[in-house]
Amino acid sequence: MLLDLGLPHKRNDEAQSLSGGMQRKLSVAMAFVGGSKVVILDEPTSGVDPYSRRSIWDLLLKYRTGRTVILSTHHMDEADL
Repeated sequence: MLLDLGLPHKRNDEAQSLSGGMQRKLSVAMAFVGGSKVVILDEPTSGVDPYSRRSIWDLLLKYRTGRTVILSTHHMDEADL
């Protein structure tokens, strides 16, 4: 999953040392790591740059199979997915 996020070089870093966008990507990944059938996300792409937003959505689309994903967002294009 670190490869999917583009964070393998940050594997041994503490979360607090990551940028805001990297922390957001990490928190979304953590929601999927546990293997739960229901994942609830509150504005997962809030406050991130367009590249990070796209990588978060790639992660959501890849790992949503077999799960129910409930999310809130202010972006109408995200609400359609």
